[in-house]
Amino acid sequence: MATYPYECADCNHYFEFELNMKDYDSKRVYVCPECGSEHTKRVFTAPYVNFVGDDWASKNNRIRGQMQEKNKRLSAKERELKGDGFIPQLAPNVGGERVGSWAEAAKLAKSKGKETAGYEKYAHKEKLKKQGKVL
Repeated sequence: MATYPYECADCNHYFEFELNMKDYDSKRVYVCPECGSEHTKRVFTAPYVNFVGDDWASKNNRIRGQMQEKNKRLSAKERELKGDGFIPQLAPNVGGERVGSWAEAAKLAKSKGKETAGYEKYAHKEKLKKQGKVL
């Protein structure tokens, strides 16, 4: 059974009738329940579709809630990791051989025939830091 909307041409009253699907095209005249007029016509309305169960809107809302919960858990883990004080730092070394300073690393790299531009950059920063010019 489906519900079909009708409108009275005399009093403009809007009403609905529940009919079998097979009676959709019937030429039967329906009487207006408000004024009793037989000048009624079926009104076209766009079909209303309601997806029961896992429809798009409820699925999106459910997923949004799940993502918010996941983000809360992740932000808690991030705060926990930030609190441990571990900050990785680049240590002066040449080919895995650790040295005491970037200046020593530059000298060692030069003696091994390697490019020293990267070491010299860090050696310069290290020198300025010792002089108190750079944090």
